[in-house]
Amino acid sequence: MTAVVVPVSGIVHVTGMSESRGFYDLHDASNGDYSSGSLEALLATIAITIVSCLVASRRLPEESAAIGKLTGSRKPDPGLDQRQLRFCSRAAIVLIPISAVSVLAMKAFAEETGSSRIVQVDGGMARYAFLSHWFAWGVAFLAIWLALGAFQNIPKAKVATVLVAVALIAWSLDWTGGRSIIAVLGLPIVLALLPQIRRYAKFALTTLVAAAVITMVSISRTRAEGYRSSEAFSIPAVLDWQWGRFSMLGFAAENVKTNGYMFGETVLSGVMSVPNGILTLIGVDLFPQLRSSMEITGQEILGDPSQKYILPGLAGELYLNFGILGVIVLHYVLGRLANAADDKFRAADTELERLIYGYWGTLLVLSTVPAQSGAIFNYGLFSGLPIIVAWVYMSQKSSKTADGVNVAGIKRHNNASDHNVKFETSVRN
Repeated sequence: MTAVVVPVSGIVHVTGMSESRGFYDLHDASNGDYSSGSLEALLATIAITIVSCLVASRRLPEESAAIGKLTGSRKPDPGLDQRQLRFCSRAAIVLIPISAVSVLAMKAFAEETGSSRIVQVDGGMARYAFLSHWFAWGVAFLAIWLALGAFQNIPKAKVATVLVAVALIAWSLDWTGGRSIIAVLGLPIVLALLPQIRRYAKFALTTLVAAAVITMVSISRTRAEGYRSSEAFSIPAVLDWQWGRFSMLGFAAENVKTNGYMFGETVLSGVMSVPNGILTLIGVDLFPQLRSSMEITGQEILGDPSQKYILPGLAGELYLNFGILGVIVLHYVLGRLANAADDKFRAADTELERLIYGYWGTLLVLSTVPAQSGAIFNYGLFSGLPIIVAWVYMSQKSSKTADGVNVAGIKRHNNASDHNVKFETSVRN
């Protein structure tokens, strides 16, 4: 995906197809020229495309040999089925009540403040913000438990379970005003249960895509009203700014010329956001002088570092810190990690494991390309804590039971096609 969205963003921005131009315009309308950062942005885009394509097309020999094993058929394991159902039922019972309270608290806060998008919260509301994300996992665990338990022989009920689960997750996140977050937390349950609904997969996916488009357009229009103009949303604007963010590579290049490289300051700020998220509850803030990439864009573009809502994209942030070399290394590492998540996803023996690796895969794609370094750490460790617990639990797999045994009334009829639904990552599109 990266190898597509960034070049497309560059073409749309340079040719002037996008009238809103995002938050940063590389074209100087006064003299008709493009700024000095345009060439660096173009070179960075070429580098991103080449590296992403190379990582997608080339694998180490031992990895290539392992792919056949990963996509081969596997026999159902009733022991693992029982283990994942036990975890899912207990996790859903624990997570849904506490996270539902947090969701309602954040919705009330958004209504009270009259905000259509909450970017940051202070004080006691912070705990509700990240606990509300756990509602998505409570719903996902419940959906797996229902699909493999009460609805195991009712395909249409499984389809309804997936659709309702995604709808509930989207509802729980509407206070954020975000678009990527709905996909990051909603897509994994679809990927996890897709083999279970394979007869109705086209219907389910068509419904979800249509709902996603309507939701994204609605959110984009609402957010545009609070920014530059009510006419800011358009398809060219989405291609120019919302995903590829070519112009932010130009911004990063120009900022480097003026202020020099940041040598990892914003990345360290993103890393420190994890411990600081806990320590600030007791009044401690480690390295408060570190600036995030959003503080940089707020200062340089809006003139106010407290306006933390312009995301430079991870490529733009790495350019701010390390130049084009940082962009190249980033996309190589990102591609390798995405390949690893893809392999783990296709090798998964259970729906719960598919949920785990599906989340990590979507996180690598949707919390990097259009976001900033702090997002992936927060989504990975705070929002994704229940997924980490699930991964630890499932990694302690019990010894496999004999084939054909029916444990706790669970009987699976999987075949090779159940495990061949491939999770497409950004570097393979």
